[in-house]
Amino acid sequence: MGYTHLTVHEREIISRMKYAGASQAAIAAQIGRSAGTISRELKRNRSLCKVIRYSPHQAHRMARERRKEARNQAPRKIEERRLLGYMKARLERMVTRTDCWATQK
Repeated sequence: MGYTHLTVHEREIISRMKYAGASQAAIAAQIGRSAGTISRELKRNRSLCKVIRYSPHQAHRMARERRKEARNQAPRKIEERRLLGYMKARLERMVTRTDCWATQK
């Protein structure tokens, strides 16, 4: 099952309801998302000002930036393959060394 990112419209609803005093559960029910999604959205995209405010347009901009940065990272599979190859080579060397020590005794 896939997921969809929050839209600017959903973020505007979150903002309006949040500052009207609605609970995260009520906001989630209104836009058809889980309360956890709302909680993460508010935590991840709050302003760094002294008065912590949630700005839907700033939140959307920050989310786009995070997605853009995530796309620019090296694929994990390649990194994992390299690591796996390195670990196999090291283990093979350890096994051959152990075999050598066993035959020397």
